[in-house]
Amino acid sequence: VKTNQEALAKTEPELAKEIKETAEKIKEVKAEKAAEEAAAKEHEAAVAAGRAKEEEERQVAVADFLKKYGFKSVNSPKRSLLWSSYALHKAAKQGDARMVEFLLLEGAVKDQKDSSYFLMGHTLP
Repeated sequence: VKTNQEALAKTEPELAKEIKETAEKIKEVKAEKAAEEAAAKEHEAAVAAGRAKEEEERQVAVADFLKKYGFKSVNSPKRSLLWSSYALHKAAKQGDARMVEFLLLEGAVKDQKDSSYFLMGHTLP
């Protein structure tokens, strides 16, 4: 009740000043919120750009690896007379964990068996 009485007791210039100050605070809050949203969008764009760059670099590295070792694609076997092997096995045998990860991210089948599996006396389940 006292607050209402105080408000009623205020003069028109006092109320106008209070309204103006409140409007300015609202503008400040909106500007802060817009700045935060803009910063968040900028951050998201930077993250997306970083991911796109990493993906492009990964694809180039995989393409170079496949070409270097004569594989037609990530899951195509490289065949010789009695032998077949896959890019994933080649990378693993070389101890190239980065390329193994890249090949898996590019869709290499992790359960694919090469000829050495069968030459060692294993059979498919």
